[in-house]
Amino acid sequence: FRFATDARLKIEVVEFYDDQSGYERGLTLPLRHPSGLFDGETEAVWGLNTAYSVVEKSVTTRDYNYRTATAEMMTEQHDATGGDNTTYGEAYHYADNFLQKGDKEAAESGAFYARIRHERYLNEQAILKGQSTSSLLMPGLEIRVQGDDAPAVFRKGVLITGVTASAARDRSYELTFTAIPYSERYGYRPALIPRPVMAGTLPARVTSTVKNDIYAHIDKDGRYRVNLDFDRDTWKPGYESLWVRQSRPYAGDTYGLHLPLLA
Repeated sequence: FRFATDARLKIEVVEFYDDQSGYERGLTLPLRHPSGLFDGETEAVWGLNTAYSVVEKSVTTRDYNYRTATAEMMTEQHDATGGDNTTYGEAYHYADNFLQKGDKEAAESGAFYARIRHERYLNEQAILKGQSTSSLLMPGLEIRVQGDDAPAVFRKGVLITGVTASAARDRSYELTFTAIPYSERYGYRPALIPRPVMAGTLPARVTSTVKNDIYAHIDKDGRYRVNLDFDRDTWKPGYESLWVRQSRPYAGDTYGLHLPLLA
């Protein structure tokens, strides 16, 4: 995302993009190493570094939707590179929380998450770093570096993913940047933010929309609402939580249940 000015409303807005169409383009900078004659005022780049890693060749996802328990929920192996022979192995992710297998363009489907996850892996394949005096560098900008001494990946074009700037009274504006190679096949994917997790068992009481109800209030899928004991807020009766599925042990004539004795 980035901040921009809306020409029609004349206000500042936030623009969100999910592919390469949102990149800023058109900046080319020379490779110029600081020296005794370098005053720091000419916009240039230097100190270019590249680090490469072997990443996953493909991603497969799978989930379980109890509403359609017999539906096939495993996706095909997805390779966002189209056959890059420098990648290796398969990443298998279970329970990405999707409801249908879908295809790579169907939002929030299994194939969609497989594509996004592989693009995120590919972002770690080449990590590029450098320094610059250009005030135009910002995340989401594609730049090219001029100079025969510049690494080929910088001459072809890189996408800026992060910058750290500094300046002082006795020193010109300067920044360090991180980047990844620009690609038409896949875009930048930020790292996943871990979801909040509550560890252990939480005591709660099954609730109902009817006061002093002797029966549990359930929906058409047999799910309950519960009132967690640690919750101090006041809620409308029967709406203290989202719908919660009940888990219980079971056995039958062709399958059993084993409860081991723990000393």
